[in-house]
This record gives sequence, structure tokens and C-alpha cells, in this order.
Amino acid sequence: MHNQIFNKINSSGLFEKDELELNKSRDLISEIVELKKELNAVILAHFYAGEEIIYSVADYASDSYDLALKARDFGAETIVLAGVKFMAETAKLVSPEARVLLPDINSGCSLAESVNVEMIAGARGKHPNAPVVTYMNTSAEIKAVSDVCVTSSNAFKILNKMSEKEIIFTPDRLMAINLQNEFNEKGIEKKLIYVGGACEVHEKFETKYIHTARKQYPDIEILSHPECPEQVICESDFSGSTSQIIDYAKKSKNKHFMVMTECGLVNQMKIELSDKKFITPCLICPHMKLNSLEKIRDVLKSPRAENIIEIDDEIRELALKPIERMFELAK
Repeated sequence: MHNQIFNKINSSGLFEKDELELNKSRDLISEIVELKKELNAVILAHFYAGEEIIYSVADYASDSYDLALKARDFGAETIVLAGVKFMAETAKLVSPEARVLLPDINSGCSLAESVNVEMIAGARGKHPNAPVVTYMNTSAEIKAVSDVCVTSSNAFKILNKMSEKEIIFTPDRLMAINLQNEFNEKGIEKKLIYVGGACEVHEKFETKYIHTARKQYPDIEILSHPECPEQVICESDFSGSTSQIIDYAKKSKNKHFMVMTECGLVNQMKIELSDKKFITPCLICPHMKLNSLEKIRDVLKSPRAENIIEIDDEIRELALKPIERMFELAK
């Protein structure tokens, strides 16, 4: 099985390893597989974590919404979250009895770090009748002072279901702008008040990349993540979450795509949809790329206290409510 995985990766041309490196990786994978059996552990990986993890040791790979569902439903004694810290915290919120491990405690998120509890309190003070809708890319402390959580795959659906016309949206200002534009275009009366920053990766995508791609491939379709700047979304053929982008490309009859999101997803699409051509301005999330086979092995074998996700009971109880409301509204 492992040989087939590495043959598949190598044949894609995404990266090459010499024989010594390949043998080391095979040994690591075998060790991780045995540790998973011993510990009744599952490895959940975000699409951006990298194809070497996704195609070798991950039990499931998806976007943040699906990972939360899987963390809740797997029933594993140990969950390794090959992603970033807020994802591991979410896994602990929905599966409190599990031991949740984060391979590298430094795998943060610029969005999660762009907002704090005081900022949310300030927004509530100015808009006392507006509920706080929080993007999943936030800490448990921020979720605990929120009314409902959303992900990029369900944000529009959930916001549209809410009866309130004025909504505080945190922390992604670019996603808030894009959602506001979508409501305006559809004639839906909503006013989003955004609090927070932007993704350090997605905010760097520019329309010049789109213009160059359309000149090279006149039939190309531009697929973008809603964390991208407003003008990029306006000039795209489709905007959606990582899972939605993959589904769109699978169903499309087109053969040429430019994907405006983190490089890890594009590499995966090149492997899984080898009959289609994907190009991208390759921007990499430094936090996601802190994950590695070595760190996954180490955190399973002998986790440090800092790698074990713990959440205060009071915070967990409060933070779980907006997540459960998300699950309910996203049905």
C-alpha cells in the first residue's frame, strides 16, 4: 500500500525523493500506522497539510467543517489534528473525552490571531441587537463569546437563515465583504459588521494572476476561496470552500483551472484529477506546513504537555453552543 502511495505521488511530479528519503518515509509511515492501532487513534488532516500526510497516514482529509464533524463522530480515543491550533481546539470541543494532539503547537492562524474578546465586546456594545457570527478560524475563547459559528462552506446558508438583518461577523473582513456583496446581488437585506483581519495567504492573491491565466488559456475557469480579496472573487467563475472547489472541478467538463487558494489543495487536485490541468500562484500557509510525518510520529509516541489540547470546562461549555447551532443551521 505504501509503495503505491509513493509511486502515485512521485509520478505526479510534485516532489521527488531519493531512495534513502523514501525508505525513511516508509519507515515513518509504518511506525505511525502501528501507533494508531495501539492507541485507537485517528489522524484528521486539513487539505492544506500536504499530500505526503494526506495520502499516507491520514484517516480523513477535508475542510474545517467536515473535520469538526469527523472529530465528533469518529469515537476515537486519540485524535491527531494535522492542521492548525483552532482546528485541534474545535476537535476537543466536539469530542471532549478524546485526547486531542496537535503535532506542532506553533501552527497558528493569522485570522484567529486578528481578533480578541475585547474587540467582540466592543462590537456588541455598538450593535447590541446584532448576533455575533464567528468563522471557525478562531480560538475557543472567541467561540465562547459568539452566537453561531460558520465555515466557508456554509456561511452564506447560515447567515441567510438567521432572522436578524444586522450581524457582527468575525474575524475575516474579506469574507465578510464577499458575503455582503453576495447578499446585495441577490437582493437580500443583510448588513454585516466585520471585526478582525484577513488570511495572510489568501489576501495576497491578485487579479493580475487571473488576467495572465485567461490570456494563456481562454477557456480556463477561475476557482477561488472566499477568503480572497473582493476583486478576485468578482473575476472568478466559482468561489467556495476547499471541498466545494474540488467538487466543482470534478463535475466541470472544463480541462483548465486556476485555483486561488493555498498550494496544498492544488497539489492534491493535480493528483486526484490528473486528466485536468491546474495552475496557481503558489502561496503556502507556513502554519499548515509545520505538520510533518516526523511530528505526527513523535506526538503519538511521546506527546509533550503543550501538544495535548486542553480547554477549560466553562469555556468549552460556552464555545460548544455556537458550534452546535452551526451543525443545526447547516442541515
